[in-house]
Order: sequence, then structure tokens, then C-alpha cells
Amino acid sequence: MQALAWHGELVVLTLRRRIWWRNLRARPALELLLRGERIPGHATVADGERARAVVADCLEENPRVAKFYGVELGPRGAIDDATLDKLVEMLAVIVIDPGPEPAG
Repeated sequence: MQALAWHGELVVLTLRRRIWWRNLRARPALELLLRGERIPGHATVADGERARAVVADCLEENPRVAKFYGVELGPRGAIDDATLDKLVEMLAVIVIDPGPEPAG
């Protein structure tokens, strides 16, 4: 599992075969404990094109995470489409927005 700061949100990448993240679909409101401070948050499980965009962006911004998953980035730090597709199939992509759950 990897947790990354991303555009004011927190992205958690975990193997899809792990099942804990599925609970977030039913109960997306959560509380984060960051540096000893409790922060409310709201989780969204990203799918499809959003998951692809989040993973590609996170790996390009954090090459060490690409290495963690055995991914070699191209000369400009980009991931090729076939590798990205395989990685998105393997991972659950959770985007956590700090703050209260958005109104209905």
C-alpha cells in the first residue's frame, strides 16, 4: 500500500485483491490520523479513466512509487499505456478529500 499527497488530496494505492478498501464504497466518510491530528475525510474509489489519470500522475510525480511496483518510466518520466492498463487492473485507487463529506 502506498499513500501519496496529490493536488490537496491523499491517494492510497493498494492491491485490488485486498478487500479492506471495498468498505469505503458503503461508508466513504472517514477520519485520518496525520501527525497526531485527527482530520475528517471523504473517500472515493476511482475507476476507469479517473483511476488511469490518478495512477499515471502519481507515478510521474513520485518515481520511487513506480519502482515499488516494478514499473520503468520512459525518458520523460511517463508510463506507457499497456503498463498503465495492467497496473490499474491490479490496484484499487482511493482518493481521499480532507474535510467533511460533501452535501448531497
